[in-house]
Amino acid sequence: MRDPLVDETPELSRLYRTLNEVSELLGVRSSIVTLEGHECVSVGEMRICSDFHRKHTASGRACRTCMTGIGTYASSRNSFVFLCPHRLWRVAVPIVLRERHVATLLGPPFFRSEEEQKSGYFLAMAQRYGYPVREYTDALMEVPILPEEEVEQARKSYRVLARLLSYGLTLSHRSAVEARDRIKVEERLKRSEDILRTAFEHTGTAMAVVMDDGFLVHANTRFGEILGEDPRLLKGRRWTSFVDPDRQQVLDEFHRCRKEDLASAPDQYEVVLRRVDGKEVEVLLTVGKISERPLYLLSLLDISERRKMEVLRKEALDQIDRNFAQLASLNDRIRNPLSVIVGLAEIGDNEFSEQVIRHAREIDALVTDLDQCWLESGVVRRFLKKHYDE
Repeated sequence: MRDPLVDETPELSRLYRTLNEVSELLGVRSSIVTLEGHECVSVGEMRICSDFHRKHTASGRACRTCMTGIGTYASSRNSFVFLCPHRLWRVAVPIVLRERHVATLLGPPFFRSEEEQKSGYFLAMAQRYGYPVREYTDALMEVPILPEEEVEQARKSYRVLARLLSYGLTLSHRSAVEARDRIKVEERLKRSEDILRTAFEHTGTAMAVVMDDGFLVHANTRFGEILGEDPRLLKGRRWTSFVDPDRQQVLDEFHRCRKEDLASAPDQYEVVLRRVDGKEVEVLLTVGKISERPLYLLSLLDISERRKMEVLRKEALDQIDRNFAQLASLNDRIRNPLSVIVGLAEIGDNEFSEQVIRHAREIDALVTDLDQCWLESGVVRRFLKKHYDE
């Protein structure tokens, strides 16, 4: 089981200084024991406990068992006086953090009468555990004898001290929680920043962040490829310096409109850029305002190949129109001479005439098939003109 006081109050040195300063102010000795019986902070500890009772293996085990029980017992009380396993009285007060008992403040041991101090029990215990009798007796004489009124006064003093410590722990815990939350927020922001940076670099679209005056702040790899320049070298340069001079005035007008009224300016338009190597490239430019900052996000789509395909498509459609016109006139140009040939063959009225007429009719059938194909091709032509000749 984790120690809640140590977990939630990592700066025990600060707690020690606070306890020491308050103890000097109130003139009392004290220590703080966790709910598991661990004494984590102590100020002015008496030798009878540190050098004898807790130091010996057997008597120390009794001390630890007692301290663990004190943590449970103190949870339901404001303060109390108890007799430890070695017949020494102590005052205990719970330390509360956010209405939860997290540790116990202990006062030093004391006797309630001179008879208790001179009891033969302590001599027998010294012999049982092998304590040096003279040194143990001297340490025992250092334990004060408190009358009842002083015991009650000690309880009041330790209640005040416990409230001060509880308040200090609450502030310390609040600061620790705020610091931890701030670190978590910073980590989430860092992860989000990494994700956005990765998306920005590897989206496959040429993108750049520019300032209001057109200076490039950051450009991804694809943006540099379109301009034929290392994207790291683009930082600090005006992106409009790559725009074709004939288009510059139009862009300036768009930018002016965007500054005056964002909705009035188009956010997408075509522009011709001049690469570093002098080649021209047609792009579709999309501009987006980054909210609450004087920055814009640019994205470029290279439409040079699209323009070439549009030219080829137009040339193909024009050629189809010419072919249709030639085919329409070709039918008449074939049938007219063919009619003359058939007429002359009928005048001859011989076996050669019949062969000529038969072959002429075969040619006429082929021309009829061409007419039908022309009609069917006309449907295809109208479809192409409707959907691809925009």
